[in-house]
Amino acid sequence: QSPGPPEGGEGGPSLEGASPEQREEVQRGVAQLELFAYPTNRRTPWATAALVAASGCLTAAAALHWQLRVCGSPSLEELRPRAA
Repeated sequence: QSPGPPEGGEGGPSLEGASPEQREEVQRGVAQLELFAYPTNRRTPWATAALVAASGCLTAAAALHWQLRVCGSPSLEELRPRAA
């Protein structure tokens, strides 16, 4: 048998002796928290996916540059920018 939530339902304090005003206040708090926990819009977050992809591409480009140019350089002079 798996352990369930403690007495009082969802694991929070029991509202058995609470007044209707207290119950309503708790329900408003629960409703506000549900706004963050359960978004009403379940579409694919394309903006977030694009930022993650752009970040990955930038990281890959920097890693490739480091591997090819910096690690593959035969001398320190080649890495220093040339003064015109």
